[in-house]
Amino acid sequence: MPGKRIPRRSGNPAKRAADLALPKMRKQATASVMIDPLGTLPIGHSITINGYVFSGSDAKEIPDTVRNWEELDGTVLAVGIRSLTGVKMIGSAVRIGIGLAVTATHVLADHLDEILAGTVTPFAMGIRPGIVEFWIVRMMHHSPDDDTQFLSLELNSRLHPSNTMSVFPITTRCPVVNEELTILGFRFEDKRTIVDRKGNVSFAGALHAARGLVTQVFLDKRDSVMVRFPAIEIACGCVGSMSGGAVIDATGKLVGIVSVAVDTDDGLGPTTASWIGPVLGRPVQCPWPPGTFPTALPAAEYNPFIEGAEYLETSPVQTVLKVWH
Repeated sequence: MPGKRIPRRSGNPAKRAADLALPKMRKQATASVMIDPLGTLPIGHSITINGYVFSGSDAKEIPDTVRNWEELDGTVLAVGIRSLTGVKMIGSAVRIGIGLAVTATHVLADHLDEILAGTVTPFAMGIRPGIVEFWIVRMMHHSPDDDTQFLSLELNSRLHPSNTMSVFPITTRCPVVNEELTILGFRFEDKRTIVDRKGNVSFAGALHAARGLVTQVFLDKRDSVMVRFPAIEIACGCVGSMSGGAVIDATGKLVGIVSVAVDTDDGLGPTTASWIGPVLGRPVQCPWPPGTFPTALPAAEYNPFIEGAEYLETSPVQTVLKVWH
């Protein structure tokens, strides 16, 4: 469906360690909101976009907390909503363009009416070394045929001192059975969200990781109800709010988005991910940075580090992806 513009508004627990690693002490990250971080930059100023290099993880099949979450350089995002009464963290997303992220559609679906009415504002946060980036969701682009949603973002905090941003490289390649994949996403504790008298917000949570083998690949759909889209089943667990998080192959490229997980007593899943390749031809409008992308483009064109773009054919009517491994 066409991108929806967001109205502006005023005013089973993991037990094993993963290194990307179980925190030995509480970590904190802080962000300060800035309405126009580009407004103070001189004319001709440039921002360098880097492809994030994922060097692997020692995660197991059961999701566990990640100690060095800042090493992801803000590419895996925590997604939340804010209203006049408070803040709620609800899922995860992945930065794939300077002003573009991808998540699972169901993460924001229950709040869509409130978002369009302007009574709640969706946002995302990315943790980088020495800084937290705060993003406002300005537009949402999704289809009723799948569980993948693109989020057009606007930076609402100061730029990193390095004048750089990182995005996750993407591949259109289809994973194969017995291939090992890693999933990454956030989990937050609702009861630990606090808003003080000055409007400052604090919440407790952590990035989680898990790793497992592909058990099934569905090129069309798994069923007509829960997974009615191209998907990948992975033999690993998933905890709440990891939905919308990254699914990464051994080369460090994004192959999918966490979608559906089976909650089992042993925490081993499986987890089902949306395969990202078939949706990369979806037209997406990115209004930030202002004037950079004046018209809507296929989502794939916002990522300068995509592998296998030649297998993706887009037209105003349809997108065709030639399956390759």
